[in-house]
Amino acid sequence: MVSNPALRVFVSLCDFQIPKDLKLGKIYISPGHKISLKTAVCFVKKFLKYSVPEPIRMAHIYANEMKNKKSVSEVKNTKI
Repeated sequence: MVSNPALRVFVSLCDFQIPKDLKLGKIYISPGHKISLKTAVCFVKKFLKYSVPEPIRMAHIYANEMKNKKSVSEVKNTKI
C-alpha cells in the first residue's frame, strides 16, 4: 500500500434505502449536486406517496385513460 499524506479516504454514507415498513419496493436515494443525503431523503419521504415515482405513475394513469377511451370509441362505432 502506498502511503501518501495528501491522499485521504473518507468513509461516509453514500446512499439510503427507504425502510420496508412504508410498503414500497426498494428505493435507493443518493445525494446529488449541491444536496446532501439527509436532504435528499427528506425530500423523497415528503413527496413519495406511491410505490413508483410520480412521472411513471402519471404516465400509467394517462395510458389507462387512453386505453379506456379507445375501448369506448370502438364500442360506439361498432354496428349491430
